[in-house]
Amino acid sequence: MNKELCFIIEGENLYMEQILVDYENVPIFYVCSNGEKEYLVLRRDLDQELYIVVEISLKNLSDMLQGRLSMREALMREDGFWAVAAGEDVEEDEVIRKEMPEMPVEDLPYEGAYYQVADQETETYVQKIEKRRLGSDTWESFWKSGRSVPEDTEYNWLAANLLELEIPDTVFEEYVTMFSNFVSSVQAKSRKQGSFVGIYEGSGEHTIQKFENLEKICEKAVIEDLTDAA
Repeated sequence: MNKELCFIIEGENLYMEQILVDYENVPIFYVCSNGEKEYLVLRRDLDQELYIVVEISLKNLSDMLQGRLSMREALMREDGFWAVAAGEDVEEDEVIRKEMPEMPVEDLPYEGAYYQVADQETETYVQKIEKRRLGSDTWESFWKSGRSVPEDTEYNWLAANLLELEIPDTVFEEYVTMFSNFVSSVQAKSRKQGSFVGIYEGSGEHTIQKFENLEKICEKAVIEDLTDAA
């Protein structure tokens, strides 16, 4: 299914990712993505189709969705934002980059207003974002710690595969941390053997297999609980 193109910001196509709040089936607070980064969008005027678009980090998005950061704070955490006035179509939108002091705070959610998940679809999205955040935070801190690794190694394939599995967040974090520690411990050895990527991929496949086994155990436990309850 094709995603809806919502905006073109500085040459980047932003597609609808998740509606957070709607009014009479019109999205007024939602998340867009260009496939790499997330953008928080507020429709500030229903009649004139005026929008505020803010690039948002996974951490801030996750914190807002889980009530650790207010909606207003999430919209004002960056240095600037884009004010968008809708045209006849997306290509004709008026898009203006502005600094954060120019933010029309009177149009933002009330100070101290926190987002509340309203349905299962959004809850699933919240869990997906949290897992991505956990993976992103772990890899970023690990690879920025000064360790030498091959520049052409693709590190995100493991996280992408793990996101397809329905695993509790705490367990996900535990396994990602375990994998990072493993890579750290074998790197010196792999440099001697010239096969860091092979060790990485082997460990990654093993980790995914353990996740899949855990998922099966969880499913069996749920079925047994339902059977006992009946």
